[in-house]
Amino acid sequence: MDETILGSLYSFTTFALLALLLVALLLARLITPVERLLITGAALVLAGAFFLFKPTQEPAFTLVAMVTVAAGLWLGSRAVRGWSRRSFSIAGPFALVFLLPPAFLGAVLMIGLAAVVVDSPMRLVMRVVVG
Repeated sequence: MDETILGSLYSFTTFALLALLLVALLLARLITPVERLLITGAALVLAGAFFLFKPTQEPAFTLVAMVTVAAGLWLGSRAVRGWSRRSFSIAGPFALVFLLPPAFLGAVLMIGLAAVVVDSPMRLVMRVVVG
């Protein structure tokens, strides 16, 4: 009995997340490129800060997180420089609510993948050097 309830809960959660992603994708078409850059920059900064303040001893995660924060700050500053009254859309405030969580999760996955790619050669070199 519990497995059927749990399975239906997972199905409902999957459906709800897919619906939220569809709304986010439709909303992304309504906002301006400057607002897209701002949301992407904010997501990169938040994801990088998430890994920087996470208590891990992995230098690869710290390195990739610092690069991600720098990239997010660069994108954000580039978007702010291009900001004007015409680059504001009506859907902009809603875009922050609907687009920042998926962008943040995508950035976290990107950082994790990049850190694993960076960490694997580092571990191989350490095994060869240390023995």
